[in-house]
Amino acid sequence: MLAAFKESIVMFVTVLLTCFACLAYCAQRLESSEYTGTLLVYFGAAHDPTDRLI
Repeated sequence: MLAAFKESIVMFVTVLLTCFACLAYCAQRLESSEYTGTLLVYFGAAHDPTDRLI
């Protein structure tokens, strides 16, 4: 019983660390890429009705 509990704790910690590593990697890539600017422009245009072309 104790071995199963330890194994589940190790698995939980591993999943948490993986999630944090993935989030940090994604944040670093978005911060350092030029795509962030265009993404923000498209996002702003999509939510601003005065920016529509038609």
